[in-house]
Amino acid sequence: MAYKSSRAFGPATTQAQFFAQSGVTSLLDDALQGMSTTLFAHGQTGSGKTHTILGGEGASGAAPYQADHPLGILPRALNYIFQKIAAQQQQRGGRGGAARFAVRISCLEIYQETVFDLMLRGGGGGGGGGGSAAFPRRQSLSVREHPALGFFVDGLSCAPVRGEAEATALVSCALAHRRVGAHCLNARSNRSHTMVTLYVDALSPADGAHRYGRVTFVDLAGSERLKITDPSGVAHREACSINRSLYTLGKVVQGINRGLGVGSVPFRDSKLTRLLIGSLGGKGRTLASARASMRM
Repeated sequence: MAYKSSRAFGPATTQAQFFAQSGVTSLLDDALQGMSTTLFAHGQTGSGKTHTILGGEGASGAAPYQADHPLGILPRALNYIFQKIAAQQQQRGGRGGAARFAVRISCLEIYQETVFDLMLRGGGGGGGGGGSAAFPRRQSLSVREHPALGFFVDGLSCAPVRGEAEATALVSCALAHRRVGAHCLNARSNRSHTMVTLYVDALSPADGAHRYGRVTFVDLAGSERLKITDPSGVAHREACSINRSLYTLGKVVQGINRGLGVGSVPFRDSKLTRLLIGSLGGKGRTLASARASMRM
């Protein structure tokens, strides 16, 4: 079976090399200019998707940026965005033309076709992810459709952050509550799709123009061959739900690649594709990182 890709990276590729050479920085620059961009990691369970997004600290969340640390795309992106904002303000501040930036973050998971806010404060527990108790509340949220803006998650928290350290701590705390489980291919397998979105709002004092950019990082749950992982009970239901949603995502991508209109693409068949249709079939830019496992 043959696949086409714009770039292939070998197993010796470092996180820093992948971040610099894969096109991620181009997506971040576009978000700073007011575009909607998305990056998602796809592959079999245990193939390294979460490692790509979060890096060596993937099991517990996002770690502070260090140039020589095996950090993934998300912590490096936080560092990149705030460094770019600081540089722009420093370069233009003396002339009074620096844009004013505001950065906000949301974090959700889709578990068995139900959306949960990973930053929702309140009482009550749940989930196998463990971690900090700052965001322990689990309450399902509805995906609704706006006639002009498209699909959105009603009631999703969106927290303002003033710098890289605050953003990293917030994301790390939220991601600690993802649902995870163990099977023969992965001791910490994500049982849900996770979406972390950075909203970058900019106001230009020169002409009063507003720019509303965003970049969404999607850590997809891994596809499973049930004959290999042999799940039972809740784990079996989780695996079936994951595989169905990934199958729908595949059909949507195939339909778009064939030039079908949005009305002919089955993006309404899952919560994941409803929330991604603006990136996959709209005017935004998307980068897909496909992880190939030696077990395939």
